[in-house]
Parts: sequence; C-alpha cells; structure tokens
Amino acid sequence: MDQPNDRFDSWKAIAEYLGRDRTTVMRWERTAGLPVRRIQGGRGRSVFAYKTELDRWLSGDLGQAVREQPDERPEPVDDAQTTRQQTLRPRLRTGRTAAAGLFLALTAAWLWWWWPPPAIVEATIAGSDIVATDAAGREIWRHRLARGDGRVVATRLLVADLDADARPEVLALLHHTKASGEAYGTLAALGDDGRARWERMLEDRYRFGADEFAPAWFPSDVVVYRSGGATRIAVAQHHRTWWPSVVVTYDGDGRPVHRFVHAGWIHDLAVTLDGRHLLAAGISNGFGGAALAVLDAAAPDGASPAAGGALPACANCPAGAPIAYFVAPWSHLAEPSDTPNVVVQVHHDGSIEWHANQRREQAGKAPGVIVTLSPSLELVGRGTNDYFAELHTALDPTGTRAGSKWDWRRPPVREWTPARGRREPRPE
Repeated sequence: MDQPNDRFDSWKAIAEYLGRDRTTVMRWERTAGLPVRRIQGGRGRSVFAYKTELDRWLSGDLGQAVREQPDERPEPVDDAQTTRQQTLRPRLRTGRTAAAGLFLALTAAWLWWWWPPPAIVEATIAGSDIVATDAAGREIWRHRLARGDGRVVATRLLVADLDADARPEVLALLHHTKASGEAYGTLAALGDDGRARWERMLEDRYRFGADEFAPAWFPSDVVVYRSGGATRIAVAQHHRTWWPSVVVTYDGDGRPVHRFVHAGWIHDLAVTLDGRHLLAAGISNGFGGAALAVLDAAAPDGASPAAGGALPACANCPAGAPIAYFVAPWSHLAEPSDTPNVVVQVHHDGSIEWHANQRREQAGKAPGVIVTLSPSLELVGRGTNDYFAELHTALDPTGTRAGSKWDWRRPPVREWTPARGRREPRPE
C-alpha cells in the first residue's frame, strides 16, 4: 500500500515532481494517460497522484516520448488575448458586407482550429453566473442562469468530458422556483464554449401501495463515467416529499437510458475503481437506517428491496435489483428526522468506505458509523467515528442506559443480494 508521503495532492505538486509546468502536466493527463486521480465529488482541481504510479508511467514508452516535448506555456492575459477571444466568436455589425463577414468567419474558424481556447478545469458559482476557469485560474466564459418567471439556483457543478473529445463540459444541478412558488429541479449541460447544450427535467411517476409520487423531483448528486465505450451521467433525484429517490442514468446527449428507484433519499453517488459498479448511498425508509446500493454500472435498473421492510413494494418500478444492498440500522444516537448525510468513498486500492452519519452535523461533527467493503464487495470493517464514542459516553456515562443488544463498537449491518436474500446481523 502507498504511504502518505508517496502522494501528491494538487496539480502544482504533481508538476513540481515531474519538473514541468502545470499546463503541460494537465495535457499529459488528458492525452497521454498520466495516472492522475480525481476525488469523487470534488471539483476540477480536486486531484491527487501517487509517486510510484507516476514513476511507472515515466519509465514506459509513452511517458518517455512525451517528456521529449516542450512545455505548453500558458499565454499571458493581455489585450491581445482578449482581442483574439473576441475574434473567435465574431458578430457581424450593421454595414459590413457579406464578403467581409465571410472572411471574418473563415478567419475565426482558422484561429479556433489552430489556437483553441483553454480547457475548462474548474466551474464555480458566482451569484447568478456559472464561471468556467482554466488551469491558471483565468476565466474562460461566464454563463448567466436565465431567470424568466422566478429564480434559478445552481446547487452542484461538475466538470466532465461528455463527448470524449478531451474538451471538458460543465454539468449543473439546477433548482427552479417560479414566481407562483412552484419549484422543480433540472440537469443542464453547458458546452466548452459556455453555451447551453441541453436541459432535462424528470417527469416520472411511481406508486408505492396507495401512494403515487409525481413530479416535482430535485437532483442531489451527479457522477460521470464510461461504460462500454459510452458516456453515462448518473443523477440522484429525490421527490419533493423527501422520498422516494430515483437514480437516472443519461447518455452524453441527455437521453435517459436507465432508472433505479429507491425507497428513501439518495445523497451520494460514486463509481468503483474498475468502473463495474455504481454506488448509491443514502437513507432507507423501508428498513430504517442508512443504505448503500451497489448497482451494475452498465445497466443500473430496478428498485431497492422491499421484503420485510416497513413500506409496500413499488408497483411500477423498472425490473431489476441491486447487485448488493447494505443497511446500517439507526443507533440509539440517531435522529433520522434530521436527514443526516450519508456518503460513500472509493479509495485508490479499490476498497469502499461508507459513512452513515446518525444525525445532522453540528459544529463540524456528527456521530457516524463507518463500514468498509473490499473491492469484491465483501464486508471487511465496521466501526464508529470518535464523536460517536464521545457522544455515547456523554449520554450514557455508566454504560447502563443504552438498552441495546448491539455492541456499537462493531455496529450491525444488514446485507441483501438477489441470490441469497437478506442476512440479518447477529449480536457479538
């Protein structure tokens, strides 16, 4: 296993180790397979790399070849650059002749081909604007969120290459509120030029027993991955009444291709290191605890298990089931009405760490159960964080009040698979 001092946690640190500038190193990552990893849920600059992996890449044929190339020096920000950026998207003025307009258009196309604008590395929210910046932190474009009849707020941004052309685009989770008070959420894609490509609103309806859950839906998280050579955009969306949630998977053009319906709220999405599994972490209303659904990344369809749960099964959900489903029942410290956040992380060795907070974070702390799975999805670790132990001691200093059959130093975890059904934990 790599040691902590073997890790570089920024583009700057990686570039310094390789002895090249940051722009060149970022180009190597896009075009030559430089082994740089991105933190799940992080923004464009949230990257890290391991020295051992960098050394292996440098010693390979491709690494040795690109090292012979000169640095890709960023251009200084000056009036000449501003003029060129304006020339790339010329607007014909009244009085110009058609010949002059054609000449400008051809010139712009030629400039765009030979000197394309810098690639997007990060996207941020600035008031009512989405701002894209390059590796040097310079603004590339600014997109104003349309207001119209009401208000639009971006709740989450993700920089990702949707069409595999090495030119990243921006995905935005948007919350719309009309003047009438009606609210709904959408997923929007902005091109590398800042123009809107497409926008999608979920209009699904699902029935659980006598209850039907109709729009509006609100997106909470998004992740992009490749499956079978195609782009997949997985978006967790929850119903306006708190549950259920739907993980909708779109293609690069925004067409929905898969759906997984969950009886609860999905907070966090991630993809395993081998790209085979889509992970959805959140809260299970049916089983009363924090949940982790492991889905087939190539076809994430179906619904969460219902047998033995407190809620009726979904009457019209897509066919299919998770590859595995885990539930950490609420502890005596839990306050699930607080909608505590549940997250999942994939480590560089392929292991999966699932954090099931028991209540909403306060003063930067929340009591949490921590579950670890191996890359093969075997349960290999169960425990609690330090604040869980601290709060447990504060609430029950004599150790007689908890009234639980469980030893919360090793919290219970329920497991469910289609092949073997549900396995209940046993007290230890």
